[in-house]
Amino acid sequence: MKTAGRTIAWVINRFDTVGGGERLLNEGARYYRSLGYRVLIITWHFDAKVLFSGVYEDKDIFVLKTEETPRGAVLKRATSRARPLRTIRRILQEHKVSLVFVQGEYDVALTSLALMGTGIPYRFLIFGQIFQYPHDNGKYAMIFRRHLQRIVNSLPGYKSTIPLAPPTLSLPNRLANELISVVRYRAVRRAQKTFAFSRQVQWETELLFGV
Repeated sequence: MKTAGRTIAWVINRFDTVGGGERLLNEGARYYRSLGYRVLIITWHFDAKVLFSGVYEDKDIFVLKTEETPRGAVLKRATSRARPLRTIRRILQEHKVSLVFVQGEYDVALTSLALMGTGIPYRFLIFGQIFQYPHDNGKYAMIFRRHLQRIVNSLPGYKSTIPLAPPTLSLPNRLANELISVVRYRAVRRAQKTFAFSRQVQWETELLFGV
């Protein structure tokens, strides 16, 4: 039933691997459905194993088509992921979604672009951010790089896995990385609410985004 104000959506890049982020989404969807909400799940990649052998519902899952691209190909990867933005916008409007939850920084950036002019608010669940992902090149962009050494030095695990020197990228990929990072920064700051699941991530988020 498509009832205005009673439909929410969850946007996640990958819903195809069994892990903590997938469990968080599943439990969130289950909770809101128990309250009478319809919950849509919008993802670029899906595998039924994330439903834990039927523990969670295979319901209202919208899979966007995209191609796998290496992280170093920043421009190609961003273009591939941004291609379905109109589809995301159409799904949210057709189903009268009143609130969107997002779990990743790239996802929140894309979601903010898809929602421009719709008036639909979004909330950011920070399950992990750029310093939890050693291969995320965003941390080397100018808008975030000033905090790089301080954050890397804050945890032994970071010091052993995250180099302070940026990776070698072509000029188009460097420019794309800078632009995408600015979009990420603004998208996080525009979120209606942000939620961090540890003091470390909360501190990093406040430092990087001022929220």
